[in-house]
Amino acid sequence: MFFLVFSTMGIFLNKVTDQRQMLALTGLSTEEFKELLTSFTTIYKKSRELILQDRLLQTDLSGGGIRSDDGDRLFFVLFYMKTYPTFDVLSYQFGCCRGTAWNNVTKKNTIIANADKEVIYLGNTVFGGSHHDFGLLKKEFKGKETWFENQNVHIDLGYLGFDGVFKTKTTHIPHKKAKKSKKIQHLRLQKNKINKKQSKECL
Repeated sequence: MFFLVFSTMGIFLNKVTDQRQMLALTGLSTEEFKELLTSFTTIYKKSRELILQDRLLQTDLSGGGIRSDDGDRLFFVLFYMKTYPTFDVLSYQFGCCRGTAWNNVTKKNTIIANADKEVIYLGNTVFGGSHHDFGLLKKEFKGKETWFENQNVHIDLGYLGFDGVFKTKTTHIPHKKAKKSKKIQHLRLQKNKINKKQSKECL
């Protein structure tokens, strides 16, 4: 979850001019973005309320609905995940300092949603990029290994080993791409050397 502090808000998303540009910058269509924004706003508000309860953030949360800066926050997250720019580039694009860009990218929460995209669990915010997704989940659900036993669970590759720890009805996880064999890599290196040698001979 990202608690962004920009010098200006509500303007970055408005710079996107068409569907193709939206897909290139976020990986989503405009309609998909709008659909995700509704869930994102709910999650973001819940996270801020949790921090308020811990007295780490003093902000008025009055008023509901989607604000223009919520769209920018989601755009920031998707833009980073789609393009993976350096923090210097990210800070330039969004009008904040490099430290702010780094801080907002390295915050992490465990989020569990149902098939209707309703958030049913939101973990505590952790800071720093060294926290592994599955490690966080095991820590948060220690002693609750049967919590998923009646559920069909869909997870990403950040949770490898999940089915060995937690009981589920079914577990769906993408297949990790097999690494290329050393033999193939060796043949490619040899081929590259031959090509370079032939190129020099032609000059």
